[in-house]
Amino acid sequence: MTTYDADGWSEQAVTMLAWSIETTIAHRAHPVTGKFNAAQEALRKASRSFGAKSYVSVRYYDRTGADDAQQGLALVTWEPDGGGPDEVDTIKVTLTGSGPLAEITNPVAGGGTVAAKTGGDS
Repeated sequence: MTTYDADGWSEQAVTMLAWSIETTIAHRAHPVTGKFNAAQEALRKASRSFGAKSYVSVRYYDRTGADDAQQGLALVTWEPDGGGPDEVDTIKVTLTGSGPLAEITNPVAGGGTVAAKTGGDS
């Protein structure tokens, strides 16, 4: 964008915001139960779904309680990295935001704790 007010110099303007999170996880079954981690399975299943089931709710925050916490809705990409039979499987997971990434109150601010949901599939 160029305006006469800038004497011909290019100017920049934000016209759209986007967010995403990318991480690599170790993916393996529990040595006793043979079950995969429930959170990882929810991400894998969402990556293979359509419509509303293809979205996951995302919330992340500073674990020490600092004023840094957001939440939003995201689509999941699940990409196995491969590897040898004696190596731990790794998966590249990308969460691509759909809509705003909203600021929230940090759930551990003020010394609180957040209990993890578990289904016995640790």
